[in-house]
Amino acid sequence: MIGSQIFPYDQYLKLERDHCPVCQTATTRRRHANTIDRYGFPVTIVGCEQCQLVYLYTPMYQQGYLALYAGEPSPYRQLVWMTRSKEPYNLAKDRTSLFLSQQHYARDLAAWLNENILSPTWPPTRVLDIGGSTGMVSRVVAPDAKRTIVDPAESELQLVEHDQVVHGCLESVYDLEGPYDLILCCQTLDHFLYPEWALWWCRQVVALRGRLYIDYVALSRIKIDHPCYFNDRSFRTLLARTGWQIVLRRPSSGRNHIGYLCTPC
Repeated sequence: MIGSQIFPYDQYLKLERDHCPVCQTATTRRRHANTIDRYGFPVTIVGCEQCQLVYLYTPMYQQGYLALYAGEPSPYRQLVWMTRSKEPYNLAKDRTSLFLSQQHYARDLAAWLNENILSPTWPPTRVLDIGGSTGMVSRVVAPDAKRTIVDPAESELQLVEHDQVVHGCLESVYDLEGPYDLILCCQTLDHFLYPEWALWWCRQVVALRGRLYIDYVALSRIKIDHPCYFNDRSFRTLLARTGWQIVLRRPSSGRNHIGYLCTPC
């Protein structure tokens, strides 16, 4: 198992899910399937019969995920590199690739938001960027706003410029106070252990006329860093259960990122 040479996945305690993390339907073994994830780790996945979410039956507890993103380079960055390159890990090249990818994503998103949001509350003055990594996306989307970046990867937060940073998973962050005019949750929803709680929490800190931009990765390969795998039905179920309504669906960028602009309802 190549991945185990980078990250000791089997040494971390696992959470056994009794219910679907979106609609809370009881987990049933008849929909279980054992497989090997993208990095070579053995995992069990479940397909929810109610909302059609696919999720890891025994993901790691939060401590395991914090360990996955810890250090420089983190095991996570090394695992991603391993699946994309045959070269030995190179921190400088990986960081350059990360910046370029985030910059491209940020420019496309900023152009789409500026074209589609025409209101007195745009551009936003306070932005919360969940899973914001280096802060690139929120910096390009809202350059004049007061921005807060939340991410479990401390080494990536060290690259953030001039913004407030909060190290940790959203589920363990309790001292952030809204209201936020814009909440960004880009390429992050699939990483939540408890997506229903995360979106409910976002609903509590968004401004009255605030917005949430959120996406999920469609047709993604199974991997330990993605406890949940969404489709249209499971995503809309999640929004309905947590007090959000869709304003606009963003056309696919060709990267399998399905994005939506939402408002609280």
